Amino acid sequence: GAVGALNLVKCLNWPSSTAPKNPQDLKIPVLLLGVHNDPIVGSEGVAAVAATIINAGANNRRVIWQGIGHGASIYTPCALPPLTGYVDSGKLPETDTYCPA
Repeated sequence: GAVGALNLVKCLNWPSSTAPKNPQDLKIPVLLLGVHNDPIVGSEGVAAVAATIINAGANNRRVIWQGIGHGASIYTPCALPPLTGYVDSGKLPETDTYCPA
């Protein structure tokens, strides 16, 4: 634990910058993947990004795994059909997809 914590101190000198501006005129539909209980980014990230996408004028759909972890497509095969369909065609699924844990 102590060695790991001390190694993180090395990251303090990394430069940081201001956050990028939100998009204003997004022309492509966006598929969002999320996990209901994500220990890394939390459970509100998908909703916040969806709001940003809507405000930029684009459509979105969500694929949410209702479990615990990080990465919906690796934990449930339920997330793969909407994801591969979007990658293959660039078209969003008709509805949001909620995959049970």
